[in-house]
Amino acid sequence: MRKKNFLIGAAMLAAVSLTASFSAEELTEGAAAVAAGESMTLAVDVSDASDGEWHTDIRMGINREHQLIAGSGMSLDEWDASVAQMKREGLEASSTEESLREADPRIRILEKDGQIYQISGSSAFAPVTGPMEAYRMAYSLVKMLGGSELTDLRLWSVIDVNGKEVYSFQQVSGSEEVLGSILKIATDENDRVTAVFASLDPKSIREEMLVTREQAEEAVRGHILEETGETVQVLDGLTDRTIYMPVDMAQALNLDADEEDPVPNMVLWVVYTENRTGSGQSEEAAAEREAYPYLAHYVKLDGTFVKSLAVKEPGDTDSLDGYRRQDVFAGMEAGTYTGKITGRDDETFTITVPVMHSGEDGNWYLGDLNRRIAVADFYEAAYSEDHDLNLVSTKDNTGWDNEDLFMYLNYIRAWDFFADMGWIGPDGQGTDVIILKDMCTSDGTLYENACSVGKVENWQMFGYTGYNMDGTPLGLARGLDVMAHEYTHTFTATVMNTNLYENDQGAINEAMSDIMGNLAEYICRDTEDKDWALGENTGMVIRSMSDPNAFQQPEYVWDVFYGPHTDEPVTTNDRGGVHSNSSLLNRIGALLCKDHGMSLEDAAAFWTMTAVGMTPRTDYVQIPALLGWALEESGNEAFAEPLQALIDEERLSSTQLPEKLPYDRKLVRLQLPDTEAFKDENWGLFYIQLNTEKLGHIGGAVFETLGHMFMDGDDLSGYLDILSRLADNLHLDGTKLKLDSIEDEEGMLDAVAELFTESLSGILIQGMGWEENSSGEMTVMIRDYPTVYALMNITKSGTQINDLAILFNDRWIDLGIIQALNMVQPNTENPDDLLSTVENVISMVQSVIEDFGGEPAPEQEALTESLQEETEEMEVSDTLDTILELIETGLNVADYYLTDEAKRPPLEELFARPTKAEYLPTRGLENITLEKQ
Repeated sequence: MRKKNFLIGAAMLAAVSLTASFSAEELTEGAAAVAAGESMTLAVDVSDASDGEWHTDIRMGINREHQLIAGSGMSLDEWDASVAQMKREGLEASSTEESLREADPRIRILEKDGQIYQISGSSAFAPVTGPMEAYRMAYSLVKMLGGSELTDLRLWSVIDVNGKEVYSFQQVSGSEEVLGSILKIATDENDRVTAVFASLDPKSIREEMLVTREQAEEAVRGHILEETGETVQVLDGLTDRTIYMPVDMAQALNLDADEEDPVPNMVLWVVYTENRTGSGQSEEAAAEREAYPYLAHYVKLDGTFVKSLAVKEPGDTDSLDGYRRQDVFAGMEAGTYTGKITGRDDETFTITVPVMHSGEDGNWYLGDLNRRIAVADFYEAAYSEDHDLNLVSTKDNTGWDNEDLFMYLNYIRAWDFFADMGWIGPDGQGTDVIILKDMCTSDGTLYENACSVGKVENWQMFGYTGYNMDGTPLGLARGLDVMAHEYTHTFTATVMNTNLYENDQGAINEAMSDIMGNLAEYICRDTEDKDWALGENTGMVIRSMSDPNAFQQPEYVWDVFYGPHTDEPVTTNDRGGVHSNSSLLNRIGALLCKDHGMSLEDAAAFWTMTAVGMTPRTDYVQIPALLGWALEESGNEAFAEPLQALIDEERLSSTQLPEKLPYDRKLVRLQLPDTEAFKDENWGLFYIQLNTEKLGHIGGAVFETLGHMFMDGDDLSGYLDILSRLADNLHLDGTKLKLDSIEDEEGMLDAVAELFTESLSGILIQGMGWEENSSGEMTVMIRDYPTVYALMNITKSGTQINDLAILFNDRWIDLGIIQALNMVQPNTENPDDLLSTVENVISMVQSVIEDFGGEPAPEQEALTESLQEETEEMEVSDTLDTILELIETGLNVADYYLTDEAKRPPLEELFARPTKAEYLPTRGLENITLEKQ
């Protein structure tokens, strides 16, 4: 996943089982037990990395180029010479569509926008028995797939799933990877090619000459001579090649920075010399040379010198990754912690987790020496001068924070879930993990979320926040699904080589994490949910995979809440709907199991195979063919018919607007003015709708329930029976279960509060639209309900609102949101801030009234005058009294207008019911002049 953006709510632990093969029906047993009054308990021991929570026949593995070279028995020079030979042979025997169809008429060659993205269903290809045969075949297809003789490919990895190997080639241009451009060759257990997946970039080709190993070594000598005047001896036979990620900890973790596009990885030469830095100087320099006796020098493939790094030995992890990692595990001894954690509704669970003990300082640390996971403070890592990893610790292995323990436990369980499939660590390579707690901006403002950061300075990094700003538990880390979701982001990013987190590609990426996160939660029996919801056990459901409309996501392409492709993916437009459109794949994943009987183990195998076949540019038009291939390769051919039916329901084959709309839908378009304010493309068309259908449903349910009120008496059981009927009429199954088990008035009051909250959820529907391209037109598909429209401009980072306009009747009113933002959280310790807040409110009210041609109410004029007479010495308590006075005045102003029709602005026309397709008016927008913040 793309760092800092793949954010999701968590579900809380309920139960765990070491059994693996579950059907969808078995998942409902826990709910029945609760209804019968049985208690749910949990005792989890994850102290031993060999204790998996499920057992599967899926076996995965991954080997990188460095490992492939070592396994081949060739030297680096021999490997490169062999690759060059395979390139020549492949280009000389280039395949064409005609030649492949002639060799096998059954072959499927699929293309989009004139470029082939998948070849499958053919026996036309020779067996691929190893990396060199894969290189030959890849280059024989390059021209057909949109490349040329100048296209360079590098075998980034070989992924193995149950003996089926996928050779993943990365397109490079000089030293840099071409983002999103890869070629994959998939083979079966007998080395026969089952599919080719491609997303090559025909415009990215190498123009400069690449330097040899000897030339890279000479470049290092020349650089050192120029810098120091010294001649150095390169260590013979140790020059290597590596993939370098040019992103450091400060860049990756800085939440103050505006969001940036992914930075391409680089392929560099690594040349080694002895470390003579600071020769003859301080004792500190001598100690540094003793601890790190070698220097690794990095050179681009065009001969450009990049940097030098002191390392312990040539070829170690630090030298290959290009960063000196803090070794937080050195000197630690393994131990365990057993204790209780408290979840939602004061449930308690007994857990045993690994911890570390330092013999040097005697402290205990939240870390796992076996799995190589440690927990540290986010602020120190992100913003301190040295970006230190300050590990979470206690003096006596007690007093661990409740939310930290929840997070740590569930992250380990996600690690084990994938490890049981042979995928060791987030990237399959066992890379050390650092989990950073309490994500925040540089001023300490908490970032209330959880995310996968990606690989940074030799670490796989994750972040989470345990508490809200008000100190209450955030709850995100309390569920296995959130940790498995974030964990999956690293898995998919690894098997795709890189991740383009935007539009369909980002939505599919989000869906893969939702699907695997929910599979982990179901398989480990952590939920009683039947509908594939996310976050259901925390009381804050974020998405429903089986019923996406219920949580403001589309069921199909151009359904309500659908987010169109955008040429300018930013936070304002959800980077092209990466979260809203994830439902298109989520629904397929849920219903294959829920409605069509695919077992959870089979689903895990199916979606794992889907992931390894994905390219960074796989979109919704391309994914049906990929799903069909993954179904066969995972042994799930029996589900071909329901899969195709679901794909058809989702309308994945086209992104075109439908010619006809359902009876309850309407298409809304807005053409933004061609003014400077609307050229930054950070505007979103937000809408809020009144769900009249649900209001009618609630009214009918209440009416039906009232008919029983006089039959049931006025005792507790009678009231509970009435409420239970109401919950049943409103289809609130969970609330009904609780009502049926209540035995006292206190429990009834809690249930009534929940019934009230649940029944009113969804009364207001909100969503947004955005520009698809630079045309300035916004298109939104919404329900045919009364609607309020707003235009909001948000900074590219999504951290601040620049401006807001509301559509009143046929005119947009600029609300001056810059001043309004100061009203949100005034500083109650500063009277001036509070006074300014009150004045801003009055100013906004006055502006709206004048826009309708109205005159200020007498009460408003009087309050304005009284505020202007206040002195700078006003006490806080006086200002709070003034704010209360403002509230009372606001009520008087409302009464002044609403009781006199002559003075009343046309607010009844605020809610509009447009026709099936309508352009919104633009009057008033031409006057907006955006002051960017």
